[in-house]
Amino acid sequence: ATTAKTDLADAWNYAVGMDDSPDRNVAIASIISGSDAKSLGDVATLVMQLPAGPAQLSAVSALSTSWLKSDSSAFNTWMAALPQGDVQDAALVQFSISPQGVRHPLNAFNKANSITNPDLRATQVQVVLNTWAAKSPQSALDAVATANLTAEQKATIVQTLTKNSAAGN
Repeated sequence: ATTAKTDLADAWNYAVGMDDSPDRNVAIASIISGSDAKSLGDVATLVMQLPAGPAQLSAVSALSTSWLKSDSSAFNTWMAALPQGDVQDAALVQFSISPQGVRHPLNAFNKANSITNPDLRATQVQVVLNTWAAKSPQSALDAVATANLTAEQKATIVQTLTKNSAAGN
């Protein structure tokens, strides 16, 4: 275990020391996706030490995807402990589009609806509701009323869902 932690730390330090570029983000994502379920808690600590910004958000997305595949309970505990803002929003987005989110659309909707960035929230709520409507159009339409969105955004979603439902029948 000590060797794995040392290897993880060495790889992480190398990647983080790279110039801020897409290559660095790919290297960080590669480390995350290559980590086993037991190491993801350590990886989460490292991700949270990255400077706030696009690289950290990219790493949060990669971590969320990996953790949701291997230990969704640990992911949910970590996500719930994140402070509200961009980092938690990135994790919420990944949950809302994950296989768990697709299987549990109300849970995915609630996560998407709690995103703090209003534009991102509107987009993710729409994505979740579109997926949900494919299985249960009326449930998705009913959920729109409780969405943390403007009246205009809700009307647009209802129009889209209604149009999609009519096209599917």
